[in-house]
Amino acid sequence: MHVSIVPAALLGLAARAAAIDPLVIKGSKFFNSKSGEQFFIKGVDYQPDITSTSQIRDPLADKAGCTRDLPFLKDLGVNAIRVYQTEPFGNHDDCMNMLADAGIYVMLDLSTPTETINRASPAYDADLLGYYQQKIDAFGKYDNTFAFLAGNEVANAANNTDASAFVKAAIRDTKAYIKSQGLSIPVGYATNDDAAIRWQMQTYFDCGSDDERADYYGLNVYEWCGDEATYVTSGYADIVKNYTNWDIPVILTEYGCNAIRPRTFPEVAAIYGNNMTEIFSGGFVYEYVEEDNNYGLVTVKGSSGSKTEDYDNFKKALAAVKPSGVKMSSYKASGKQQDCPKVGTQYDWLASSTLPPTPSNATCECMMKSLSCVAKQTTMPTSTKDLATFGEKVGNIFGTVCGSIDCGDVNTDASNGTYGKYSGCNAVQRVSWVMNAWYLNERRVDGSCDFDGFATTADPSLSSDSSCSDQKDSSSSKGSNSDGSDSQDDSTSGASQSTLRSRLIVEDRALKRCLRQLSTMCTRHARLTPDEAQQASKRVLQEVRWFRHTVQVAAQSQRRDCAESTRYTEQQATLERMISETCSEIERLSDSLEESRNHKRHKIAYDEIAAEANKRPSRARLAAEIDELNSEIEQLEQEAVTHENVTRSLHGQYSTVLEELTKLADMSKSALSVQDLGIYLGDADMHAEKAGSELNLHASADLSPSALQHHDPRDGFETPLDSGMLDDSDAAHESGEHSEDEEGEHSEGEEGEHSEGEEGEHREGEEDEEGEHRGGEEGEEGEDVLGTDVDQGIIGSEEEGECEDEEGELLG
Repeated sequence: MHVSIVPAALLGLAARAAAIDPLVIKGSKFFNSKSGEQFFIKGVDYQPDITSTSQIRDPLADKAGCTRDLPFLKDLGVNAIRVYQTEPFGNHDDCMNMLADAGIYVMLDLSTPTETINRASPAYDADLLGYYQQKIDAFGKYDNTFAFLAGNEVANAANNTDASAFVKAAIRDTKAYIKSQGLSIPVGYATNDDAAIRWQMQTYFDCGSDDERADYYGLNVYEWCGDEATYVTSGYADIVKNYTNWDIPVILTEYGCNAIRPRTFPEVAAIYGNNMTEIFSGGFVYEYVEEDNNYGLVTVKGSSGSKTEDYDNFKKALAAVKPSGVKMSSYKASGKQQDCPKVGTQYDWLASSTLPPTPSNATCECMMKSLSCVAKQTTMPTSTKDLATFGEKVGNIFGTVCGSIDCGDVNTDASNGTYGKYSGCNAVQRVSWVMNAWYLNERRVDGSCDFDGFATTADPSLSSDSSCSDQKDSSSSKGSNSDGSDSQDDSTSGASQSTLRSRLIVEDRALKRCLRQLSTMCTRHARLTPDEAQQASKRVLQEVRWFRHTVQVAAQSQRRDCAESTRYTEQQATLERMISETCSEIERLSDSLEESRNHKRHKIAYDEIAAEANKRPSRARLAAEIDELNSEIEQLEQEAVTHENVTRSLHGQYSTVLEELTKLADMSKSALSVQDLGIYLGDADMHAEKAGSELNLHASADLSPSALQHHDPRDGFETPLDSGMLDDSDAAHESGEHSEDEEGEHSEGEEGEHSEGEEGEHREGEEDEEGEHRGGEEGEEGEDVLGTDVDQGIIGSEEEGECEDEEGELLG
């Protein structure tokens, strides 16, 4: 039984190999590698929802979905499909073989929504390259896999064209990996046809060395709308003109406008007509499955499908075209390679021709071993939602730390062509480097390696990362483990479970294909004629050696897998031990958690106090204000001294006045009693105190020497006569003002007129009239100053008038 299985399996492989021929590129055209005929893509964009309950959207791993859709694809007459999202870990044999048997080739996007280069924050790391390599492993050995896409509309505006440098680096590295695996599958790029950056995009991906430029170029075009549009008015003529004399194939990776329904697809005739076949190699209509955007040809639901109103129109348009090309043997490539566009905002282009270096897992792993503060999360998120949340946290940390610390080792500048030595590490590794830089900058103080619970401290096994940038990956490296180690490198501690499963699927594919074809070829063998049987026998003999080689490869793979399984078991034991140690560490950390929280609260309070303190005036400003206040205090002290001197002077003058008044009182005892004099002197003393108080109240007045020169010591003082401070007898005099005033007026007048003149002649003798007149004026002035009223009869004698005159002179 075992012997009979081998020929049947080999017959199946022979039939499978003959089902479809690989495609190759020469110059700007695709050719069938066996027949040499030029190949024009009559394709459709294919991305149906899978029928199984798996979360991975991989239609080529969904046998039920492929079985449902294949009759529609064959009926439409397409010879190629473009699949946007697949995964390297599923079994794609059923779908790929069914498509190959139907003569349908497959173009695959290497990226997925979570494994891609993000135009908003472009980066290209070892994880992404490893994922692309795994997908190449999963699909590279199918003959009908004719092309890979390293990016789809990554840059779609002038302000994010710097992302193109990272896409082009991915093209360079995937091309190198495909070549190292002995494969020959082209890698290209698909762009939106944005007029502002159209020329820059197409020249950028065609410039540079052969190992870094795209093998072909794809356009997503939706400009031809309705039957009234023409080759010229639709803009197709301008598109074709842009690629005249191009040196690589150009494909419409998406086309078809649905502004006018139903679609009749008039552009199909132009795409496969004489106007475009010299430049373009066909294209993919958008799309197979009807979705909310109303572009679909087939509506699918579960395991069934139905045609939309566009289905027959496209089928009819495609059947009507029969493009003619050239033979590969007679074709001579004459296209011209393009120069790279100029970089600058004035040129609407931000991507330098200097590309990011090939990312190295060994470099990133080495760097991680030197860190004392790392992210708690060791793997990248897998869902779109979790990835967005993770990206927001990482972005905030970068923004906070890199605002005060140089993060050049993990940052990139595609416009200037500068890339940090760790910029090729994944986001977890790069944010760990950033947090560690902050931790060291803060001198490892408690709480500086926290970042709201995102980070944790670690014990580095390397004292420095000085030698990390020289680390290189082995040729078999594909992706990285959570700690940054190579998942496919035999020098590492083992492969991850998902990567191991992927390798088993890829390397056991040939054996599975043999077994699958066995039953089919046994059924066919019963219907063979003798000649056909003889030819089949010859093919069997030719395939024996190949099968032996396959068996040997499978055996080697099995031994290698066993060794890896053993290492995996050892790694599992190590992980269990680490889990136990981690549990102990968690207990220890739990004890210090509250302390850390308290420290964090204290730090927040300190930051608030510091922020409030920063709002206060600076020390220099406060010092200036203090100096100014000291100057004012010194000036006030000087003024106080001056005021004290003035007060002392005024008191001295007041004492002199009192002495003079005492003398006057002695001279006028007949008019002023002792009791009146005591009252007078007491009131004068009270007014002196009042004058001193007023001086204190007016301390702000001008007390400069110049002002004091003109100061009248009498200012601010009142005599008892001025203030009306008389005794009760004075009031009695006032109460009889009508009788006494008249009497005083007559008697004083007469007495002053006669007796004063006589007495003046006898006493003064030689005194002239001028002195007499002055004495009269002084007496009147004395009356004004002292406020006396002789008419009230207070002073009625000549001697009393003379006292008043003398007192007026003193006060004057």
